[in-house]
Amino acid sequence: MNNIDVQHIFPITRISASKILSGIGDITWGYKIHFPDVFTLSETDYQSLYNQFLSAFSILPEGTVVSQQDCYYVDEYKDPKALQSFTLKENHKNLLGRSLLRHTSYLYISYPDKKIHALTENANSAVKLSNYLRNPFKGFPKTYEKAERLRKELGSVLSSIDGIEIHHLSTEDLVNNIYRHWTFENDYTKGKRLAPILKDDGKLKVGDQYVGVISMINHGEVVQHCKSHKGSTETEDSDLKVEKGISLKLGNTYQAGFGLPFNHTLTRTFIIRNKERTNLKLFFASSKESFMSVVGMTDATKRIQDISGFKDAISNRGYTVVDMSLNVIIPCHTLSELEEKTTIANTTLRNINDCQSYVEPFQEALPIWVGTTPGYTRGNYRSFITAMEHALTYFTYESTTRGSYEGHLFTDRFGNPIVIDLWNSPHIANRNAIIEGGSGTGKSFTVNNIIDQDLEQGYHVIILDVGHSYKDQCIFHNGRYFNSSDLSSLSFAIFICSKDSEGMYCPDPDKLLFIQSILLSVWKGGNSANNEEYAIIMDIIDSFYKYINQSSKFPDLTEFYAFVKEEYEIQEQRKSIFNKEAFIITLEPFVFGKYKTLLNSRETIELTTERFIVFDIEAVAEDIYAFPVVGLIIMEMVMEKVRKLRGQKKRFIIDEGWKVLKGQLSGFVEYLYRTFRKNEGSVCLATQAITDLYQNVGKEMARSLIANADTMILMRRGTVKNYDDLKAWLSLTDFEITMMKDAKRRDEQGYREFFLKQGDKSMLVRLESAKKTIATYSSKGEEKARISKHFQDTGNLEYAINQYTEENIKLHFLQQLHEEGLISMDQLKNQQTKITQL
Repeated sequence: MNNIDVQHIFPITRISASKILSGIGDITWGYKIHFPDVFTLSETDYQSLYNQFLSAFSILPEGTVVSQQDCYYVDEYKDPKALQSFTLKENHKNLLGRSLLRHTSYLYISYPDKKIHALTENANSAVKLSNYLRNPFKGFPKTYEKAERLRKELGSVLSSIDGIEIHHLSTEDLVNNIYRHWTFENDYTKGKRLAPILKDDGKLKVGDQYVGVISMINHGEVVQHCKSHKGSTETEDSDLKVEKGISLKLGNTYQAGFGLPFNHTLTRTFIIRNKERTNLKLFFASSKESFMSVVGMTDATKRIQDISGFKDAISNRGYTVVDMSLNVIIPCHTLSELEEKTTIANTTLRNINDCQSYVEPFQEALPIWVGTTPGYTRGNYRSFITAMEHALTYFTYESTTRGSYEGHLFTDRFGNPIVIDLWNSPHIANRNAIIEGGSGTGKSFTVNNIIDQDLEQGYHVIILDVGHSYKDQCIFHNGRYFNSSDLSSLSFAIFICSKDSEGMYCPDPDKLLFIQSILLSVWKGGNSANNEEYAIIMDIIDSFYKYINQSSKFPDLTEFYAFVKEEYEIQEQRKSIFNKEAFIITLEPFVFGKYKTLLNSRETIELTTERFIVFDIEAVAEDIYAFPVVGLIIMEMVMEKVRKLRGQKKRFIIDEGWKVLKGQLSGFVEYLYRTFRKNEGSVCLATQAITDLYQNVGKEMARSLIANADTMILMRRGTVKNYDDLKAWLSLTDFEITMMKDAKRRDEQGYREFFLKQGDKSMLVRLESAKKTIATYSSKGEEKARISKHFQDTGNLEYAINQYTEENIKLHFLQQLHEEGLISMDQLKNQQTKITQL
């Protein structure tokens, strides 16, 4: 084990004024860049970023060093949360302690002192830099002034690049970054010393970690801005795994960055060369290869052609010549770990455009590691000549997904927890949403998760449902559940309203509009009324309230029926327009018949303080008489809640309840959206197919609903791949459809991905749930039946879920025994029956 004098090889002289001064006179400044989220860039986006950076770097003078350093490191999810929801607690337990892959990208620009640069072109501090220089700071003020002018000009250009966020690194940032590079630790504090550097067992060791260096020694011939990356990488000591089978095109170096699920640094550096000197060098190289060709070296002819093509690109196409290097630095605590990870990284580099790469031995690893120090990347001599136009294709143009400070918790495609703001995202102008997904795609499951998090954050949630997808959720949250199969539970007093100081009923315009809609729905069914009929019904309502206030009778439908039949006189000229007898007959089922309890309650249902309400309208969904009435009443109750709870977040979800938006109710929809928008509300429409929307409510209204929904959640396609409908109706781009097609479902790992679009921002999001949460949200009949049985036995839903989960563990174990031949099929079935019938 040999110690190496750190002071002898440390290449940095000073860090101040947000700049690094190296021992060879380079003045370096840096930026922290956040690129667009990975998996959100199309080929056009990659091309655009490439072109913008190429244009920005075109202003750099000869000798300038450009270095992009991407730091990938494994972290652990440790965010403690005091949660009330049973399901969210289970989800959170599933995430705690999880390994996360973090990423930070830095860009460093080193401005040279040209006189010094000429002396030290091949120098590296690890090979005695002091032998080359006597006074590196002669004439420094002029160099500094030039560097400062370039910094300001370049900073302005970089800040204008679309899609990125760029921050100038402070002195403290630069100190931390250099300290991290030389210790593999974060957060430098004053007084800390650099880690000792050793040669241990033939390997480079910094502090207590071995260091592996893998270098690209020649680039591939194919030049592309993005590419498909097949396969995934995992290591024995980590639970981090990169998703397999991603079909989206990603940056060239994606596999060398995000594709390596362990701590490492990826550094790309290029130094802008002098064209004349390069041409001279190429001339000598070509002459050498010509000689080799003469003596029978078959590869020499190919190399001569390559040199000729490169010279043509420089001379005739204006390419900028650079010396480029690409290195992966990997710190490991053990030699076996180092061996495994350097082998993986080396294989990965070779798969990038058929590049050639090399695991550096100690005598090369040390100077190259030193030569990737921020501010001293000119010292990296493991380089090759290429064009800047080619070198930039190896830059990173994507970052990890950044979440919001507030919102709903999901995970990204690496399993990293992220918070997404579904309420106040800067990308949306309204809070309304459309959720689309066929049977079995997880639509109701996703809505359940959103509801769960809404309630945890204090929202008020109202659901109009066709089915029983939210009953368990309602029980867990002590919500109010209205089941339409029991009409007696749906008893409303539609005429009760506020009174004035003298005790007289005083319906406001909204109340009058609501009553008019109810009566027209009873009278006309699904048919539209004309203007004259609207006016007559409103006149009857006004007259009824005058009658009630004069007679002191109670305003219910029975009294209204009696008033119309016996008291209200239709004017002679209106009799041809309004058939009073027909109107009375349509009221009779709601006064004496099957629906007599529906509109004759003597008490209003107060829902203002109820935070979670579910209206299950499945039993009346096909009832052409009751459904429109029930739908309108629910709408009015929702509106009343919205008006009273100003400043309180409210979400109204209509899941497959399209008939609510038809007939007489259609006129109510615009009012619904307007009221929600003004009163901190969100209307969310959930459907199995986007075609269901316009087929049920009409194309004009469908377009209006879609136009007023800035958030779209589209589930992974199952059997129905209606991409053309989605493109036509939701204005999705070809790339957004490609993103949707790339969504994954991994039931064995407890997650499924969905497509989320908020305004102009699109991404793939992963909904990951614990087993008990999956059981709670499930809409599968057999699973619901088993859970329901346990719930009926105890009245405790949490116990029922726990019991169901334990049964599944036993069933899975039995299945394994059968697959291993330890029990027969008959034994398996007998045991399965016993467990599920306990």
